[in-house]
Amino acid sequence: MGLISSRGDSMRSKNNVIQIKSSIYLTNSIIISMFSKLNYIIICMLAGFVLTIAIYPSVIALLRRMKLGITNREEAVTGEKATIFNELHKKKNGTPTMGGIVFFVVMGLMIA
Repeated sequence: MGLISSRGDSMRSKNNVIQIKSSIYLTNSIIISMFSKLNYIIICMLAGFVLTIAIYPSVIALLRRMKLGITNREEAVTGEKATIFNELHKKKNGTPTMGGIVFFVVMGLMIA
């Protein structure tokens, strides 16, 4: 009877070793899978960044040609002349708006 129990114990320990090894292999494959996905994400982010930097100057020039810029108001909400506001913001007059659309276009290209 002692012989059988020791054989059963050794079989259980072998099963535990097999379970431990299989869980280590499973864990390693999960980690490798995560790193490959992380590499893909980093590559997509860098490609999107480079694409945005490359496209942005031409889009800003296009927006300036189309005159899609900020125009300062001459009057305040109350109807009075907004002289202080105009003095503070005259540098911004003509600044192109809708430049953020580049980010959405690049994001759409990266997803597709």
